[in-house]
Amino acid sequence: MLGAAGGARTVGASINSFADRMQAQLAAAMPNHSGNGADEVNTLIKELEAAQHEADRAGQHLDGMVQTLEAGHSEIVLSLSDILGHLQFQDVMKQRLGQVFDALRDLSDLLSLSSSGAPRTKSLIDLLEDQRTSYVMESQRLVHASVDTTEHPAHHEAVRIELF
Repeated sequence: MLGAAGGARTVGASINSFADRMQAQLAAAMPNHSGNGADEVNTLIKELEAAQHEADRAGQHLDGMVQTLEAGHSEIVLSLSDILGHLQFQDVMKQRLGQVFDALRDLSDLLSLSSSGAPRTKSLIDLLEDQRTSYVMESQRLVHASVDTTEHPAHHEAVRIELF
């Protein structure tokens, strides 16, 4: 956006420079003439000065508008960045809570099978191992390792949490 403001200033400066040169050339061409022709040239010079002033004022107004747009754009970018950060945090939390709910459901199913007397297809150790292998973050692995006394080979899979 700064390019547009600089462009507006450049256009305004070019118009001012052209009007100044035109005024100087007209004044030099008609130094001491009086009469209709000189009056028309003087009128033309005044009109050029007014156009030059109007172009300068419009350039300043355009520059102000561009600066206002730049400020609004920066604010929008910051707001969108904050929103995306919050969305990513919420998404990670949803995924982590989903893992907790899955583990609780598996444990509930195992307990239901045990209490019904049906033969179990998995043991509690199997469920814990399944849970350990489904971890996505190193912090989850470290917590699990701090309470699990059995030896497990180092296991690092690709991250399954997807961020935007």
